Amino acid sequence: MTMRTACDTCAVRDRALCHVLPPEGIARMNRLSIRKRVPAGRMIVLSNQEQEGLATIISGVVKLVRWMVDGRQQIVALQFAGNCIGSPLGLGSSVVAVAATDVELCCLDQKRFDMLLSEFPQMLRLMLQNTMAELNASRDWMLLLGRKTAEERVATLFQMLADRENATECGHHRHIGPGAPISYTLPISRTDIADFLGLTIETVSRQIQHLKKLGILEFEGQRGVTVVDIAALRRQAEHEQG
Repeated sequence: MTMRTACDTCAVRDRALCHVLPPEGIARMNRLSIRKRVPAGRMIVLSNQEQEGLATIISGVVKLVRWMVDGRQQIVALQFAGNCIGSPLGLGSSVVAVAATDVELCCLDQKRFDMLLSEFPQMLRLMLQNTMAELNASRDWMLLLGRKTAEERVATLFQMLADRENATECGHHRHIGPGAPISYTLPISRTDIADFLGLTIETVSRQIQHLKKLGILEFEGQRGVTVVDIAALRRQAEHEQG
C-alpha cells in the first residue's frame, strides 16, 4: 500500500504554487517542506528571525502589515488559503506577515525553494504570473484608497470576502442561485478593517450599520457575516443606484 503524504492530502493542492509540479516534484516538495502552525496575532517568522523563504497558506488568513515609526500600522494586504507569503528570492520586504487567524503554513527556506525552481521551471513561471496578478490587485487597491468613498471601501471589502467564500477549493464558483445569501466568518476585527481601508473605526462602524439597515448584511456575534443581497452590495461598492 502506498502511504499518503502531506502533499497528497493538502487542502490547497489544486490552487497553490506547487500544483504545477509533476509527481516527482510533489514528492520532492513533500521531503523539503515543513508544516508550521501560527496562532492568531503572532508575527510569522519563516527562518532565522526573517521572512526569507516561501510559505503557502494551508488554512487561515494572514495580514501583511507596514508599521510607521510612531507605532501606527497600515494593513496593505490580506492573504488567504492557497496564497504565498515571504521573500523567496532573498530580496527582503518592507512588510511583516501577521496571523490574522490561526494559520497553518507549508514552508520552504530560500535554499530549498531555489532548488525546486531550478529543477522545475514551470513553478517559476507560475510564480511570475501570480506576482503580476498581485501587482494588478495592488493597483486596484490604490484606486480604492485614493478615490472610493468610505461607503464604497467598506462595501468592497465585504464583497471581496463574499466572493472568496463563494468559491470552492478548486477556485470554481459554487452552484448556488444568483440571489442566495453568502455566509462567512470575518477574519479581521473592525480595528483591522479600519487600518486596511484607511478609515477610522468609527467610520467603519457607521458604514457597517448602514449596510445592515439597508438589509444587505446581517451579523451573528462579532464575526459571523451573511451577505443577504450580493447584487446590492456590489452596487454599494461601485456607488451605483439600484
